[in-house]
Amino acid sequence: MLTKETLFRPSKKESQADETTAAAKGIIAQEKAAQDAKTERLRAARLAKAEAQPELKPPRQTKRSKSRQGD
Repeated sequence: MLTKETLFRPSKKESQADETTAAAKGIIAQEKAAQDAKTERLRAARLAKAEAQPELKPPRQTKRSKSRQGD
């Protein structure tokens, strides 16, 4: 019986390219997962640090006197 797989077999180069593509996509997915985990960890640490520190009011700006011109 003829099927799609028996009629249209990928060439050796195509199958090697498919394997390489799958391996590359797997590596990229692992790196993305590691990056996302690191981002979440750092975000949690930043939020915890912000909660632990009391809010500080910015210092008041003093008014400066205008200098006299042409005295």
